[in-house]
Amino acid sequence: MVSAYYYLGILSSIFIWINYLKRKRGEVFYHPFEMVGAYLLTRIVPLYIYNEYTNNIYFMLLIDMVIVGGIFLWCQKGKNIGIIRNKVMIFLMNPIPCLCIMEESYIYMAMLSISVGIGVLFVWYLGKNLPDFGMRVFYKEYIAGTASLFFLFVATDYYGQTLEQCIKVEGEFPILLIWSLVILGFVWFSCMRKILGWEQVKEVPSISNDMSDEVPGIEDKLRRKDILFIIILSFAYGFLLFWKLGSRDVPETSQLLSKENREIVIDLGKEKDVSQMQIFLGYEGKRSFNFYSKKEDEDDWSLMNYNYELSSVFAWNNVNVDRRVRYLCLELNNEEAYVNEIVILDSEQNVLNPVNKQDYMTLFDEQNCYPKHNTYYYRTMFDEVYHARTAYEFIHDLPIYENTHPPLGKTLIGIGIKQFGMNPFGWRCVCAIFGMLIVPVTYVFLWMISHKRKIAGAGSILMCTEFMHFTLSRIATIDIIVAFFVLMTFMLMYGYVDVFKKQRPFKEQYLYLVLCGIFVGLSVAVKWTGAYAAIGIAVIFFVTILPYYIRKGWGKDTRKELFCLGVVCVGAFILIPGVIYVLSYVQFAQVYTDKGIIQHCIENANLMLTYHSDTIFAHPYSSAWYTWLVDKQPLLDALTIIDEDKVSTIATFGNPLIVWGGLAVLLHQVFLWRIRKDEKARFLVLSYLTMIVPWIFIKRTVFIYQYFICILLMVIMIGYSLSKIREHQNRWIGAVTTISVGLFVLYYPVLSGKMVSIDFVNQVLELFDSWRFV
Repeated sequence: MVSAYYYLGILSSIFIWINYLKRKRGEVFYHPFEMVGAYLLTRIVPLYIYNEYTNNIYFMLLIDMVIVGGIFLWCQKGKNIGIIRNKVMIFLMNPIPCLCIMEESYIYMAMLSISVGIGVLFVWYLGKNLPDFGMRVFYKEYIAGTASLFFLFVATDYYGQTLEQCIKVEGEFPILLIWSLVILGFVWFSCMRKILGWEQVKEVPSISNDMSDEVPGIEDKLRRKDILFIIILSFAYGFLLFWKLGSRDVPETSQLLSKENREIVIDLGKEKDVSQMQIFLGYEGKRSFNFYSKKEDEDDWSLMNYNYELSSVFAWNNVNVDRRVRYLCLELNNEEAYVNEIVILDSEQNVLNPVNKQDYMTLFDEQNCYPKHNTYYYRTMFDEVYHARTAYEFIHDLPIYENTHPPLGKTLIGIGIKQFGMNPFGWRCVCAIFGMLIVPVTYVFLWMISHKRKIAGAGSILMCTEFMHFTLSRIATIDIIVAFFVLMTFMLMYGYVDVFKKQRPFKEQYLYLVLCGIFVGLSVAVKWTGAYAAIGIAVIFFVTILPYYIRKGWGKDTRKELFCLGVVCVGAFILIPGVIYVLSYVQFAQVYTDKGIIQHCIENANLMLTYHSDTIFAHPYSSAWYTWLVDKQPLLDALTIIDEDKVSTIATFGNPLIVWGGLAVLLHQVFLWRIRKDEKARFLVLSYLTMIVPWIFIKRTVFIYQYFICILLMVIMIGYSLSKIREHQNRWIGAVTTISVGLFVLYYPVLSGKMVSIDFVNQVLELFDSWRFV
């Protein structure tokens, strides 16, 4: 329910703002398709988010349709079709009818119907007797009243506030409910004041729409300076990404424990104080052991831990001992387990060498690999336990553990493992390369939009100092890979739109489409999030070409062009992505030979669909989609307490300047699109919406990193908004980039895992209660 509230609140607020700007400019006009879209967005979509479908809801939807139809028929008495559509849109974008429907209250729907009827009769009666009297006179009161009713619903339905709480002293005071009623009272007072003291309102003169997009200082093509800047910045950022990326010194030799060989008995030679055992688990995680100990003069083993699970794969797992013993024993409870190394530590954290280590040479041959501080640098973190392991399985044709995403991302991660070994550097280096490649893509993308070197350069610096971009580039998960492919997809579609508008040769147009299709296939073969981008570029494609061909007419040349374009699109966006997606499952067909590659694609798709639909679990760092917009809940990927004063931590969250400032920039882009008719802004807004809107409908547990692609698009939007500044542009660019760099330097310790003071983290970096880095 709360998700639907946020959705309706944000959507209605944006519409009110756009409608206000249109009214101010005297350009209020809505297309019939926009009215249909408004009904779907404010009636059908919220109910889907609400996920409740009953006969009462269907009946109330029918009542709502009757109300909409009645308003439309009443407005038909007017002579201006623009005014008619504006009045209908004002009602359609009102969140109150949908809230009444979700409440399934016939009383609310009856009150809504009566209120609309009274309002129509009231305005009609006064309009007959008072010149120029109409809806526009009460527009501000209508907006304020809608807002007060919306918060009244939130107070009573979500927070459960009642007027009885105002009378009783105990309990929380219903301040939201009181404020809603106070605002509603002021609205009523303002309406009565206007009615009793009516004065004819003068027409607001329309403002001319300056659609000129000419900006001084544009460049017609990339120069050597641009290439040099891209190379220097990319390699500088790459150096920062690869610095302390991960260790290459981890235990590699292993011993396989099985039913026939399930015990490891360790003899220390004499009784010693043992504080803990550190066990580096190999290929398979979540292995269960029984741990025993025995003193020198004892005959029977003493049980220390029963069914103790070692969960972290390719990482050190701690087992507390805290006793004086001579003998230690590990007994496997599973079918088999790979153990790479065992390190025994005394109370001073010194390594103890067993006298019988020659019996287990592969378990005690790499003692120097045990780190003093077991930070991210030496182990897997967050979803690396799935993706890095699956990449290892692909290389060695082992049974595949992680199959909740398409295989291509893990295949690419495996390239680094094959080159550098199964160690933190090996499984992270490919992701670091993709993170580095996003920087030149950002530069080129912004240059294509603005044709200004300083804008492209500023955007690239913002991308380098974006927190989530930096963190995800240093973690072996598939999110940075799919983000690169999606950003390329949008950039190439923008290239197509640009050459199409300029009517460049068809070969050049088709080249952009084919390349775009290739990256669609690559992105979907990494993660289904790429499908959101595919939908986005499809919408952008059709809103670009349809008006052109409608104006051009249905002649012979048009039919020929559309036929060729259709053939290219089928090949580029269906055949090529399909082939790429199928080929990404080659490894599945090699490991599981009982099925063909197509069958693997279909069955795994069904499994992924079920998994991502039903996977709901409690997680301390999970966050709803609307919290991503304000950077509320960071995700902690790794945490190691060094001592009482030091900590090594890695958190995934956005740069506040880009996330919070990006919301203001998003509104500016909407303004440019809807008011200034800027098609570049339309492209960017549609791209952003297609990457965020699908998450509104996702019911599974989600995290802030799933907002990452939207943040990348925000960087592009910030760059484009900076390019629209006519006065003091250089100052704005300098201020934005300086603040972003400053924030990145400040938060670098919790982005990179650098050892830092706990007091500094708690007192300086944790700005909000939800920002927990320790």
